[in-house]
Amino acid sequence: MNGALLIKIFLSVVDELMAQPRLYALSNREQYINFRADDFKQKLKEVVIRNQNYLGTSKIKPFLDDFKILQWIISNRERYTNVQKINGKAVRVLTVDRRKYELLKSLGWEEL
Repeated sequence: MNGALLIKIFLSVVDELMAQPRLYALSNREQYINFRADDFKQKLKEVVIRNQNYLGTSKIKPFLDDFKILQWIISNRERYTNVQKINGKAVRVLTVDRRKYELLKSLGWEEL
């Protein structure tokens, strides 16, 4: 897979979800961005389908695996999600490291 495309997909998913304030919550002094797992997976599916002619697939599991390996999403070993306390309630979420997201976003990813 093309690395720049993987980054573009990750950034698109997070950007599009963060454009809607009710779809995420910040935690740990705003170091982590928490999304409902279903919202994140649905948005990832939409972005992958939009880019399907470049990717040749519409499966999202390989992307989730790559995001986890690169530690762009933070979770336990066996899962993509974890439990965070949000507004006083324990919620299962998919957590993105905000510092890594902002670093990737600040770098130029245009083709040479």
